[in-house]
Amino acid sequence: MKNKTIAFVVLSVLSVIALLGIVSADMKFNQTSVNSTIGEGQTSVTINFKLNNTGIVNYSSLTWSGNTSVGTWSVLPSLTYLNVTENTSLSATLSSIPSTYHGLIRANITVKEGASPTETLLVWVNVTPSTAAPIACDYGNTHDNLRVKKIEFTNDGFSENTLGKDDEWFPIDEITAEMTIENKGDEKIEDIEVEWGLYDSSADQWVIELDAEDEFDLKSDKTELITVTFTLDDVDVDMSDLTDGTYEFYVKATGYDTDFEEDICDLDSQEVSIIIETDFVVLDKITVPETTSCGNDFLVSANVWNIGDDDQEGVYVNIYNKDLKIDQDVEIGDVDAFSNENLDATVMVPSTALAKTYGLVFSVYDENDDIYENDYSDDESVFTIPFKVTCTGDESSGTSAALKAVVSASLESGGKAGENLVIKSTITNLEDKAITYTVGAAGYTNWASSATADQNAFTLAAGESKTVSFTFTVKDSAQGEQAFDIEVFSAGKLVTKQPVSVSIEKAGFSFPQIGGFNYIWAIAILNIILVIVIVVVAIRVMRK
Repeated sequence: MKNKTIAFVVLSVLSVIALLGIVSADMKFNQTSVNSTIGEGQTSVTINFKLNNTGIVNYSSLTWSGNTSVGTWSVLPSLTYLNVTENTSLSATLSSIPSTYHGLIRANITVKEGASPTETLLVWVNVTPSTAAPIACDYGNTHDNLRVKKIEFTNDGFSENTLGKDDEWFPIDEITAEMTIENKGDEKIEDIEVEWGLYDSSADQWVIELDAEDEFDLKSDKTELITVTFTLDDVDVDMSDLTDGTYEFYVKATGYDTDFEEDICDLDSQEVSIIIETDFVVLDKITVPETTSCGNDFLVSANVWNIGDDDQEGVYVNIYNKDLKIDQDVEIGDVDAFSNENLDATVMVPSTALAKTYGLVFSVYDENDDIYENDYSDDESVFTIPFKVTCTGDESSGTSAALKAVVSASLESGGKAGENLVIKSTITNLEDKAITYTVGAAGYTNWASSATADQNAFTLAAGESKTVSFTFTVKDSAQGEQAFDIEVFSAGKLVTKQPVSVSIEKAGFSFPQIGGFNYIWAIAILNIILVIVIVVVAIRVMRK
């Protein structure tokens, strides 16, 4: 009995000690979070808070730590003792905040004693820009569950040329923005709406008005990547509003936190620069055929953009290739600031050209016969576009590159497997005399079983054109991008061959037929018979 009593006492003491360990770990910050607001240019801020010991034991070896998304904690509390019921006021200082930084700083302060549970105080510092932000959150984000985590840009440039950088843009550049939205909470955030826009603080106006993406839900510890693309041209922005300087790209996310049953919001921004030159004219949307033939004329086109803030006079474009002896000037004339004019020209490929890929060089000149050059990177307004020349032979092989004709083609109707496809083509005689032509289609057997032209032979006077329609019987198995050639002959010799590409849709499902009888009717009749049988059986069962 004595041993049992001793054992009971020991167990009781251990239980009390364990209980004391549990209840004593009750050191708490009076606040769950601390918010502070400072202005841009203020490089440090002091955070005031209170720490309370509501347990039943004294703390004697407290240790402190902290982290922050911007700046550093230069001062943390040095308090090591905290007696029972003691409620003490403390402070910490966040320093080394960049003088140009503005936005939300996420930080925390942590205190613990040995292996005791860690207590952490969330600290939010809102650094307001020197000019008032044009956008604000309508709701709080007390538990910091919703975050605009990252904003990144890709500058895709114009006409496959990128003069600036990912965060330094020229007018008419195409920009891709990626925004990562994160749920740091333990439950789903519903109905998240993301808004974005480009703001010019110097002019106090939106260059791109706030635009909202489709709403979505986000599970716990998940992220969603939002991607948007816009162009700094007269479609997405008012180019007359653009000035040389810095802009703010704002992203605002709002949603409903199902864990705490409250609307929440987070906001972030990224600084970018727009480069405006005084005198700079470039080419955009340059169109050159991918393939042409020896001795053929072909059309080129482009938009001639003045992306500088001064009007330009006497602009012209030189089109050049040394090997093909192409060297021609195209007069453009006056181009106002942040506006564009059209470039349309006909280029001739010599009949003696070799079959290979060439580069057609477009250079934009000012009225002083100087190529435009920017001050940002000393890049010249020169654009090289590749194109391929195909040659079918020479006079000895029975082909004729001396005669000149132009062929164009367009889809008239069709484009589905198993159906007819009609291509309308136009043949133009570029000679200064009448020529008799014979036309036909070739290279289509992979995707069509036959091809017929509504007229195969005709005579064209100098400069005259003729429209010829080709009808193709498309195979049931055909699909995707296909090609064929329109061949033009004269006196038995090939004058020109024009490659044409077509897109074929895959054949859809259809009920098979045998002898003109469609299986859909067979299925319908079978269903009717089954219904009748079921009714008859049911009547017999009822009678029994």
